[in-house]
Amino acid sequence: MRADAATDVDVMIRDTWDLETIAARYTAFENRWITHVGDPSVDPLATHLRLVAQWLGAIRTDPRLPVRYLPPDWPARSAEETCRRIAEQTEEPGRRVAAELLETTPVEPS
Repeated sequence: MRADAATDVDVMIRDTWDLETIAARYTAFENRWITHVGDPSVDPLATHLRLVAQWLGAIRTDPRLPVRYLPPDWPARSAEETCRRIAEQTEEPGRRVAAELLETTPVEPS
């Protein structure tokens, strides 16, 4: 489905979504995490859980519009790259911590 030729999609988007607030969430997320380094004294499981919770907060209101309708400096891609980098750094160490803390029962095949 395409918008009618008389429809100004840019205006419609600006009127429908608060892109500044959405961009600010991505920027705040990235500013919080960009300098993260894997400090062995910090619990990697807690770090991973905080990362994911904060990422979900950042993306919650993003309508995932096509790039052509977003400002050229849209911060989502950079924030996502930061999130993926730290998630990869903390995933395996976090699993080890969880395995030590949680009693688990292996799933038996049916």
